[in-house]
Amino acid sequence: MVAGHEVESIATFCKEGGFDLLVIGFMGHSRIFERIWGSTSQTVTRVAPCSVLVVK
Repeated sequence: MVAGHEVESIATFCKEGGFDLLVIGFMGHSRIFERIWGSTSQTVTRVAPCSVLVVK
């Protein structure tokens, strides 16, 4: 387990593990947010050292 902010922890874990693909989910909480990604999944796609597949 990596201490710190969840996005930094995920990115560090992927980098240290040498992963090729990260699969991450997001959940819309209402119809307004159905088409908007969660802030964590959106940030992970920008900072991850590997390809990211976001699923709903």
